[in-house]
Amino acid sequence: AACNPARSLTIQSAGVLRQDDYGRDWALGHYHVRALPGSLAAIKWSFGALGADQELEFVSRRLEQEAAFEQQADGALGEHERAAMARVICFSQEALRDFSEEHLRARIAAACPSLSATEVAAEAAERAKTAVSLRDVQRVFV
Repeated sequence: AACNPARSLTIQSAGVLRQDDYGRDWALGHYHVRALPGSLAAIKWSFGALGADQELEFVSRRLEQEAAFEQQADGALGEHERAAMARVICFSQEALRDFSEEHLRARIAAACPSLSATEVAAEAAERAKTAVSLRDVQRVFV
């Protein structure tokens, strides 16, 4: 099982931001994240986010699996088409992260005026990493 990280204290202190956008603002999430109980803290593990090369490898492998399932089907993607498709999927993931970071920077700055521009940028960059996920990649194949 996986758990999503609770947001930093800075962002949690801006509860109005999450309440106003709950269920409406995709970049801030559509679910409520709670901190892990103390009894589970000792066994949690942070896997972090995939790097660009790792993400491309994941998408490429997933496309290879799809190609294996479609060997009998007419019009199955060839190796070059799969490589191009993997790059397009990864590019779209990165574009959504960039869009999310810009959006979050503006929202965090408005909600937390006491933060410096550097702190706002760092928080937005950290939160933008989770704007898209490998589940989003999986949805491409459904």
